[in-house]
Amino acid sequence: MGLTPYTVTRTKIVRLLGRFHRFYQAWEPWMEASPVERDFFEPRRKLHLVERDLAAMGLAPLRSDGADEIMLGEPSLESAFGSLYVVEGSTLGGQVINRWLEHSPWVPDRGLSYFTSYGRDVGRMWRGFQATISDRVPVSAHDGVVAGAVATFDQMYLCLCGNEEMA
Repeated sequence: MGLTPYTVTRTKIVRLLGRFHRFYQAWEPWMEASPVERDFFEPRRKLHLVERDLAAMGLAPLRSDGADEIMLGEPSLESAFGSLYVVEGSTLGGQVINRWLEHSPWVPDRGLSYFTSYGRDVGRMWRGFQATISDRVPVSAHDGVVAGAVATFDQMYLCLCGNEEMA
């Protein structure tokens, strides 16, 4: 995505947030249709955080007309947990990007919510995810989890990078 601690700019972050918005706008309804328990999924939503950040930077997110659907197939428990694995991993990566942004003068005073979504609870949320997937998905179904993760990586890549670089 062209981001390093030395190349991160407001323009790149705005573009990245806009692309995350596109992804989550399609992904969250897909997850809602999955058999993953609502109480488990709700605190893992990210769309509202991306929208909050875009607003804090003076931008309104574009609403999809439905044409930006992600291609993840019918949501099963296995594919949904594989997909959540990717999103939770992205949340961990956001901690790195947040450190790069700490001293940027264009970042809103309270920071960017998306990159600090769980705050001090990031480790607890990751461990909770690991425990839940271990409890809910038997080893015999791990191929479905991996397939869901690969499909989500592919769709997230298309949303974030597509055919153009993060200039």
